[in-house]
Amino acid sequence: MKKTIAFIGIIVLIIVSFIAYLIFNKPEEKEESFEEISVNDVLVDEVFKSVDAGSNYDFQDETYKKGTFSNQYILGLAISRYYLDNPTTKDVNESIIDAYVKKIFGKITYAHESGYFLTSSLCKFTYDKGMHSYKINTECNHNDSTNILKKRTKAYKTATVLYVQEKIIVTEKVKSDDETINLINVYKDINKNDKITTVEEKDIKIDDYLEEAETYEYKFEFDGESFVFKEIKKINA
Repeated sequence: MKKTIAFIGIIVLIIVSFIAYLIFNKPEEKEESFEEISVNDVLVDEVFKSVDAGSNYDFQDETYKKGTFSNQYILGLAISRYYLDNPTTKDVNESIIDAYVKKIFGKITYAHESGYFLTSSLCKFTYDKGMHSYKINTECNHNDSTNILKKRTKAYKTATVLYVQEKIIVTEKVKSDDETINLINVYKDINKNDKITTVEEKDIKIDDYLEEAETYEYKFEFDGESFVFKEIKKINA
């Protein structure tokens, strides 16, 4: 009996010693150090081909305001990138769009539907549920009264995470009080609450307003195949 108790005691001591060894000799987790890269780096250019929602305000303001991706936004980016890669094809099977969604966003929940997404190359997509396919329409009247102007300002990465910062301003076409002069309101914020200036209608350059402009940061994560779009949020910079 004493031998059995002694044996059990030895086993317990060995187990406790092993656990203590694991706790106190746990290898230190090394934090990945970030490397700053050019905003025109090949990697940055490639991911931004897929997340460029153009300049029209109406189709992306909620993404900037809330940091969330609507169903229309998800489909719009995927179909826009598909059309960029295949500019002569305006009919596409939903399975191909699924592949583009996965490439851009990774694993994300969405549903197939018709919608609008206004960029320089796309304005409307119609979903045929019976055929499981989309028809791309590029011939729409673009309403460019309110636009978002953007400029990438900083990019940094590790092997698994990529961050890209951009400055934005919002421009809105309006009339003078007597409605005789075309004007443009320039705002520093996505909600159009903080106006920088009002000027007579002309080409607005974001470089003239970079100090006042809000800064947003995109986050991309490497999923084993490519860097996928995970988040966009306003930051203080």
